[in-house]
Amino acid sequence: MYYAALFKTLFRVKKADGNEIVSGFDGNTSWSVTPQGASIDTGTPLGAVRRDADLQYPLHQPDYFKSLELAGITDFEGRRCYWLHGTTKWGKDNNQFYDVETGLLAGYRFQADDSSGTMVTALFRDYRDFGGPLVATKHVFRAGENRQTLTFKSISYDPTAA
Repeated sequence: MYYAALFKTLFRVKKADGNEIVSGFDGNTSWSVTPQGASIDTGTPLGAVRRDADLQYPLHQPDYFKSLELAGITDFEGRRCYWLHGTTKWGKDNNQFYDVETGLLAGYRFQADDSSGTMVTALFRDYRDFGGPLVATKHVFRAGENRQTLTFKSISYDPTAA
């Protein structure tokens, strides 16, 4: 389950082994609760966490970058894509790929915002209409040997209590 308000998030995941992970951002502090205990994220720049909680990110995108420019057209995961190359205001490499045929976001390849700096590939697939903007219902994240897939079955645009 994912809940969001402007610059606030709550993400609840129940894993196949039955363990639950809950994480959130209240506008100032990023935190998580895992089977190992509760923690406050002090290793990720606040700007990165704030960006990830920005419900209007496409409108504010330039606010998060020192530079962002068209690097050309390239193959990204088997699709012809417009390639935008950028550097975030906190110094991380960030590449965005938009499908030439549809104009939809195909994915990102970026340097993780945490202290590891690991290169991460994020793929966005299976766009559907839930009564608002088209939404990628399959998100695949790869970092080294790790892989995580999120599949969205439904999306509601109903307001929730703040």
